[in-house]
Amino acid sequence: MLRARADALRTLSANTGGVAVLNSNDLTGSLRQIVEDLRSYYLLGYYSSNTALDGKYRRIEVKVRRPGVEVRARDGYHAASAEEVARGVPASAPAPAAEREAADAAIAGLSAVRFDTPLLLGAVPLRSGRATEIRIVGEIPAATIRDAAWRQGGRATILVTGTAGATLGMARATLRPGERTFDATVPLDGETAGECRIQVRLSPDGAGAPVGEVLRVVLPPPGQPPPVLGAPMLFRRSAGPAGPLVPTADPRFRRTESARVDVPATAGASGVSARLLDRTGEALNVPVTIGERVDDRFGQRWLSADVTLAPLTTGDYLVELTASEQGASHRVLVALRVRQ
Repeated sequence: MLRARADALRTLSANTGGVAVLNSNDLTGSLRQIVEDLRSYYLLGYYSSNTALDGKYRRIEVKVRRPGVEVRARDGYHAASAEEVARGVPASAPAPAAEREAADAAIAGLSAVRFDTPLLLGAVPLRSGRATEIRIVGEIPAATIRDAAWRQGGRATILVTGTAGATLGMARATLRPGERTFDATVPLDGETAGECRIQVRLSPDGAGAPVGEVLRVVLPPPGQPPPVLGAPMLFRRSAGPAGPLVPTADPRFRRTESARVDVPATAGASGVSARLLDRTGEALNVPVTIGERVDDRFGQRWLSADVTLAPLTTGDYLVELTASEQGASHRVLVALRVRQ
């Protein structure tokens, strides 16, 4: 029975281009082998020139000229028969033009992000009655954080000003040693509306030059009801499902991470759903987990969408979160860039 189980695993892995890790009590070494196997590879596909619908088995052989390269490929596949094609599910209709335009606009936002900046910023305005605050996330890129000046952490000063230059709010935040992000909340004074300017200056606790960046956000008028789905916040998780959830201002993720989108929502939002889309707005068969929570401040309701990025190849994707209120549908699209 044990041999049969092991043979089944070996057969499954051999036929799908994988590796079966068996008969070892070295769990750390086995997991390291799996991680190394998934971290760096080329995934190639092709369209067969043989279009005959004969239902026959066709063998595949893959060769490379470069020595020392390991190639894994399926031994072959069964071609579809004419009867199977006739019984098949018709191709799904393309996304409507409005949805494609929204997807294009969200993806275009990735090109507007200055990834060469020494400080990335993200902000979400929140309002309860006439009280307004802005939650701000700052992130130091990995290339900057390697500087010895940042190993001891740093301190951020945040200044929010209105269109006329008047100060609306100030706050300070701490970048802890060994971390790349800080998260701060800035209460705003008075009834604020319109565009505001967020200026952040981050100084290292070690000997080094400070970095700074400016972000602009638009605040809705105080008397206007909040949107059913507000501005999103991004989080990343790097150590599996039990790893810490860290806010991020960088929309670039690795395949070894998972991404989470948090969106403030009204109490009446219902029928919540979430999907992962490709850059053209077409749905992908990748599960997205939906969650909900209410924070202590303002009693704000948050909807969340979690997606594991391991099944994806490098490229740009969209997390779509939808909800309805009083018969109207509302949607938020958040663009992500998946790196190796």
